[in-house]
Amino acid sequence: MKITVQEVQSFVLPKNDSHPMSKRSNNLKKEPKVTSKKRKGLGHGVARGAHMVLDGAFFTQQNTRQWLQVIFFLAFLGLLYISNSYMAEKKIREIAKTNRNIKELKFDYVQMRARLVEQSRPSVLAERLESYGIKPIVEPPNKIFLKTQESTK
Repeated sequence: MKITVQEVQSFVLPKNDSHPMSKRSNNLKKEPKVTSKKRKGLGHGVARGAHMVLDGAFFTQQNTRQWLQVIFFLAFLGLLYISNSYMAEKKIREIAKTNRNIKELKFDYVQMRARLVEQSRPSVLAERLESYGIKPIVEPPNKIFLKTQESTK
């Protein structure tokens, strides 16, 4: 890999002679320092804005309409937040009421089922039907066979 003299010179010395290290200019030129403007911190702007809102000075400015739009928007968001929390509390109360009703209905179901099982036992049925003159059978039932004409032939 061979490097030519022109490549080295073009790499080392730029083509314009204004470079501080060029052969034609032996003196070192100081580059002017670039000073950046200090930005005001966010805290100062927020504090000033909060002071203006609390002081009421923002009403005397030219952009009062923009401030009022922001205030109305924030008031709308506040009302939206309040109504949302009210609706959520209402739903929670409805859910609690429904859960109480479900528990009561389950209790009623268990009671009714226990009463039905108790009343459908054979001994309880026999006692209740005895007042109507119906007695439980003691002997097992007999099968009755009918003779048909075809079976006799």
